[in-house]
Amino acid sequence: MGLDIVEIVLEVEDAFGIKLPETALPAMEGPRAMKALILAELRQRDAHPCPNAWVFYRLRRAMMDALGIDRKQVRPDAELAGFFPPRYRWRRWQKVARQSGLWLPRLTFPAVIKRAFFAGLLVLGLGCLLDVCLGWFSGGWVLGMLPGFVLWSFVSLKAGRLTARLPRDCTTVRELVCQTARRNYGDPEAPRRSWTEQEVWQKLETIIAEITGLKPDEVTEVSRWKDLGL
Repeated sequence: MGLDIVEIVLEVEDAFGIKLPETALPAMEGPRAMKALILAELRQRDAHPCPNAWVFYRLRRAMMDALGIDRKQVRPDAELAGFFPPRYRWRRWQKVARQSGLWLPRLTFPAVIKRAFFAGLLVLGLGCLLDVCLGWFSGGWVLGMLPGFVLWSFVSLKAGRLTARLPRDCTTVRELVCQTARRNYGDPEAPRRSWTEQEVWQKLETIIAEITGLKPDEVTEVSRWKDLGL
């Protein structure tokens, strides 16, 4: 999927207050398919007036499929640490996020891991600055540092994934549902706008035109992304 289409997806999700499922995006060949996907997500959202209940349903199904666990295990009061043990936490979290098609709250990482990564970046950047501006080191020094920095980055990333922590104030399934619902659908007390099919197309048409630089009347439902220069 091209970067322009990714930008369109992000604008659409922000405009309609929905999350388009990642599994459906690769097969989306043009505006007509995107409009149908938007309408389907809006219907599903509106069919569940309580975002928490809808998010719990989607998360439970995603956890069952991605983690291979029984439906009865996913209770609101169940501890997340049992489903996401430290060693496999990052990988399992990403699998559930992809499977559910929802934005999950972000895992946190120990401050020491972040400091170690940025320290390596600072050393490399400082070396480049001194080499270019002051000529303190030969160009070979910078090139010699690059493999070490790449290795340092890989080790920092691996260490970060192995030490990932659950999001703050998110230790049970209930807390995960509440944070996920708020992140995907905003304030549950806020009124939701109802969209007609025509309004959905007009908004989508405007978004595509703004990103592609085309006139709105040049964007048609039967167009393909490649026809629009995407």
